[in-house]
Amino acid sequence: MEHNSEGYIAIEALIKKYIDNTITAAELGTLHGIFSNPAYEVHLKAVLENVWNTIPEDAQLRAGHRKLLAENIKAAIADQERPVRSQANLYWRMAAVILLLIISSFLLFQNTIRDLVYPPQLTEIYTKAGERTKVILPDGTTVWLNAQSHLTYPDRFKYNSRNITLTGEAFFNVTPNTDAPFTITTGDLQTTVLGTSFNIRSYSDEPFRMTVATGKVQVKSATQTIRVNALQQTTYIPDRGFSAVETVAPDEAMAWTEGTLVLNNKTFEEVAHILERWYNVKITFTNDTLRNCKLMGEYTHQSLPAVLHALQFILGFEYEEHNGTIVIRGDGC
Repeated sequence: MEHNSEGYIAIEALIKKYIDNTITAAELGTLHGIFSNPAYEVHLKAVLENVWNTIPEDAQLRAGHRKLLAENIKAAIADQERPVRSQANLYWRMAAVILLLIISSFLLFQNTIRDLVYPPQLTEIYTKAGERTKVILPDGTTVWLNAQSHLTYPDRFKYNSRNITLTGEAFFNVTPNTDAPFTITTGDLQTTVLGTSFNIRSYSDEPFRMTVATGKVQVKSATQTIRVNALQQTTYIPDRGFSAVETVAPDEAMAWTEGTLVLNNKTFEEVAHILERWYNVKITFTNDTLRNCKLMGEYTHQSLPAVLHALQFILGFEYEEHNGTIVIRGDGC
């Protein structure tokens, strides 16, 4: 790196990226080399002073970057065992490292105080029956929220954690951050990831079901903790615990985000619940035998009459609609 104005700008850019958590591993190595080289003393003194005066209020220190500070401090201490001619370098490196440590500690303290004085404000998103929506969280995580669901999240996450709550169904594409695990609370369960994509279905009248598309996910109850990998699924019933993890095609669990209803090997009663949420209707049966009949089918951007008409070919039932209530009539399977 050149010892001129361009070098000054480059060093300042690296330190600012270090402070605001956007520095790459390669850049972190370059910064480590700069702090280890006394030839950059003049540049670094000026840069650190300037950076100190221009720190953004919401900057945070990543745990991985704290390692850089520790390495430089250890290296500086090791210099004490070298000949006297290196002691000037020792004092310079110690001073530079300590200043950056002060900046980083100040940022952590500043964010802690800010959270106490100005607690994060919670945002709540509700979807009604027949509604689906897409939400971008403060960290860039994308959430697709299905019908009759409730999502709660803060307007900013803490530096070391990202906690939200969910009732209903949502598909998550979580922004990776190894320093801040992403945790979703659904009733008595907690699902934790670092950066992955997965679907959670957690309606009060159904068993909890989680399907992982990419990455790894940890789910825990009061008594159990399991890990689910990509292309795997688990369910949870309070009095039974977690089911055995099984291999699945995640496309079925994700299909609803593309407007596709997947009704593979489901009972008519299960299908009725799905249709009620999807189309904002109430479905009743005049013959309970119909409830246990199994159905198959996939319907993309189809109207309710179109779906019911297709299901009629399978079971031969009749239906009529009265003020938002669908009444199903038939002899059974």
